[in-house]
Amino acid sequence: MKKVFQNTSEAIHVFSQQTQNEGRNGTSSVFFIGNYIYSYGNHYLLGEFINYDTIIINDFGYSVTTSKHISELALATTHKKQFFTSYICIEKVQSEIDYNLKKLSRAKKPEIYISNITRLEKNISQWVEFCKLNKIEHKYKVNKSDYRYKKIVKIANSLLTPETIEKIKAKGKKDAIKQKKAEAKKLKSYLVDFYSYKINRFKCGNFDYLRMSDCGEFVETSQNIRIEKNEAKKLYICIKNKVNIKGYRIGYYTVNSINGTLKVGCHNIDIKSVHNVGKTLI
Repeated sequence: MKKVFQNTSEAIHVFSQQTQNEGRNGTSSVFFIGNYIYSYGNHYLLGEFINYDTIIINDFGYSVTTSKHISELALATTHKKQFFTSYICIEKVQSEIDYNLKKLSRAKKPEIYISNITRLEKNISQWVEFCKLNKIEHKYKVNKSDYRYKKIVKIANSLLTPETIEKIKAKGKKDAIKQKKAEAKKLKSYLVDFYSYKINRFKCGNFDYLRMSDCGEFVETSQNIRIEKNEAKKLYICIKNKVNIKGYRIGYYTVNSINGTLKVGCHNIDIKSVHNVGKTLI
């Protein structure tokens, strides 16, 4: 069984599949053992699966490289239920709410800080409910009876007046339109750079994309994952022949579905991209 992977992305993606017990990248800056993955040594736990479908991601990192590892792990586990330490550590949540309350007292647009506070409350409430339903025992576990949690809920509820709710909804719609336009512009630029081999990975919007490697021996994804050409060819022939590919194993990964997009683990691959590359393989 292969334990040293070609790059950080592959090591993190294999960990996210939970199909083997250990592995690392070439420099050992990222390595995993069982359901734990580390960044630059045992002192920094990057993430841990608390059950097969749920991961806690430690986003308290400060170095540039560890921040990149956090980002890659978050992207590689989008098909799992995710909790981030900054959202479930009650001391951190309390601190963030206190900061936003101070800003709120003199804000020209209070809905910004009210939205931040209610988002923090919503995230930790989801964690509290999850722990209760799944009988989770963890250092970040918070009970509904915890006075700190009760205070957070009380603060959030007191801020949500009908007028504020409408303002938050309006701001959300405006931000979504702005983000969609910005993503469309960025995507065009990313795709040009990706297909010209100037970049090896990017994430923009809801889809992932494929290309042939520069050497022509691999199919590469926009999440910097490589699959041998012959393996990709076998899968594409199945797709062309309309074979049921749910559960199909390709490399370290398992096909979830194909319905408008090809879903493999955390990848949600644009179907046009699948056919464009597939046609070059057969």
